[in-house]
This record gives sequence, structure tokens and C-alpha cells, in this order.
Amino acid sequence: MTSIALELDLVQQVEEYWAKSHHNSKIKCRKCFERYVLPGDKPLAIALDEVDRLFPYQEIAAAVPTLLRVEGRDCRDTLNQPHCCRG
Repeated sequence: MTSIALELDLVQQVEEYWAKSHHNSKIKCRKCFERYVLPGDKPLAIALDEVDRLFPYQEIAAAVPTLLRVEGRDCRDTLNQPHCCRG
């Protein structure tokens, strides 16, 4: 999340949200994406490099693909809504 926040100049917002949120890290990460990254008007592509570095951390290794799958499904479902405007 930190690298993405740096690239999008969202460090302060993300740090403030992370500090005051009482959720677990998986929920915090998802909410940060929903609040600060996804509302942008530009397409978003996520590339994962050195994913194998997550393998020693079972909880994180299992959570990342799930997070991406859920976000992708939610985005697809939102775009298929009749009221959704496509750029």
C-alpha cells in the first residue's frame, strides 16, 4: 500500500486512515483502495513483482489473491450495473 500511496501522492491520507482505523490489516488495505485509489478517473493496473516474498507469511500470502479477486469481482459487478456510467 505504501508504494501505491507514494506513486499517487496519497501518503498522508493513507497514513491517517491506517492510524485511526480499528480494523485488521486486510480490511484496512481494502478500504484504503476503495477510498483513495479506486475513485480516481484513470484506469488502474496492478502488477505484482516478487510475489514469492509473501510465501513465508501465510496469512498475507493467502489474503492478497483473495483481496484482488474480490475487488475485481466487485468492480466487474459495478460496471455491469445499468446505472453505472462508463468513461
